Amino acid sequence: MKTPAKVLIWIVVLAAIGYGGYQGFRFVQIRKGTPGLQKQTETAPVKVAVESVRRGDVKNVVWITGEVRPLRSVEIVSKVSGRLERLRRPDDSLIEEGVTVEKGEVVAVIEHEQLKAAERSSEAALKVAEAAYETAKVNLADARREKERWATLREQGSGTEQQLDQAATAFERAQAQLKQAEAQIAQSRAALEQTKVSIDDATIKSPISGVVSLKYVDEGAFVGPASPLFKVVDISEVEITGGAADRHYPKLEARKTAAQVEVDAYPGEIFSGTVTRLRPELDKATRTVAVTIKVPNESLKLKPGMYARIELILDEHKNVLLVSDDALMSLQGQQQVFVVNDGTVHIRLVKIGLEESVNNEVIEGLQPGDIVTIRGQQLLREGMKVETREVDSK
Repeated sequence: MKTPAKVLIWIVVLAAIGYGGYQGFRFVQIRKGTPGLQKQTETAPVKVAVESVRRGDVKNVVWITGEVRPLRSVEIVSKVSGRLERLRRPDDSLIEEGVTVEKGEVVAVIEHEQLKAAERSSEAALKVAEAAYETAKVNLADARREKERWATLREQGSGTEQQLDQAATAFERAQAQLKQAEAQIAQSRAALEQTKVSIDDATIKSPISGVVSLKYVDEGAFVGPASPLFKVVDISEVEITGGAADRHYPKLEARKTAAQVEVDAYPGEIFSGTVTRLRPELDKATRTVAVTIKVPNESLKLKPGMYARIELILDEHKNVLLVSDDALMSLQGQQQVFVVNDGTVHIRLVKIGLEESVNNEVIEGLQPGDIVTIRGQQLLREGMKVETREVDSK
């Protein structure tokens, strides 16, 4: 009865001994480097993703924010008092907010009938003064002759000293009257000129071309000197001022540093401009420098008061070699990449220049068209075989 059980036990024992022997043999073969097994392990390619070294542009930028302002802003005011007779463009369209006006065109007229009457009065006063001047000239000529006549008689022993003195006094009085008449003419001409200036001031012209942004009064209102009628803004170009950190100051240059502007009203649209002014003094509280950018605005899309984001281009290199961040590995402070050549990887030290987003400028170490790994390189060693899958990193 016990014979079958013993047989079964021996079978199990022999099987265990055989399996253990097989595993031991396999371990020994691996330790010894069985040619077939070692070759299979070493030649199995590692799968990696790669990209081509390409040419492109890269720039060093800083972002600031600011508010759009008009390049010029002028309030149209009245210089004379009176009723606002007309507030219209030459084509008879009313001046309203949003209306475009041109430089030099008549945009308002102040009632000036009284000024016209004053002009006529000044013209008459001038004529009276001129007539008085002519009379004074005649009187002076008579007084001169009379003085000369009494002087001759006195030399001949006729007449008295008193009569000569009286003639001299009359001559001096005639001279004074002529000067007074000259002064009266000058005064009358000045009054007439002032009246004409007031009449001209009653006809108001726009000093700039632009858009009416604010309107303060309507036709028929009484206005006085310095009374604002409406406001015109020139937005054919706009300015935006923002604050840049002091560390960027050395790279900012007026009339050279380029800028790109974005506003929420036009998502995805870029407006190009240039830095025009740098405030020479930093803000003590924020340690920033005020940077003013001028942006052409022919389309008039940029409106005063819009919030803007400005990209200041501190440095830009065009048509340079680029690799992505994923290709770079740092080793003891040096940047390196794995270059794939005929399915084999080789370590290449590289020198990096400007960095923008995920792109890096390659100054030394690579050539256009080189294939570099961007994923899977953590498992690589010099000379290993790889299986590549190219990824477009643009």
